[in-house]
Amino acid sequence: MGRPAEDRSRENGAGNRTVVRPRRPGPHADFLAQADQRCTGAPTFGEVPEGAFGYQQIEALFASVITGGCGGGNDCPDPPVTRAQMTVFLAKALGLHWPN
Repeated sequence: MGRPAEDRSRENGAGNRTVVRPRRPGPHADFLAQADQRCTGAPTFGEVPEGAFGYQQIEALFASVITGGCGGGNDCPDPPVTRAQMTVFLAKALGLHWPN
């Protein structure tokens, strides 16, 4: 095995420090590999049919547990995304973790 990735901390504009931990393969690695295979099945969200703009990306984000849609089996691809929602998407995608 290689040496483990080191945690880094970053300072935000207010002088606070946030620990940034790099993604490490773990229990989710198998799940993500299976998620790639599930992207070839029936559409997850009824209002985003196969072939629709963004279909593959929406399915990949759902399979990777980055988004779960907006409820009721819908993805709601048309409403705007708030900065807070985008922050959550990015944090999940980048594997960022903050201490409790």
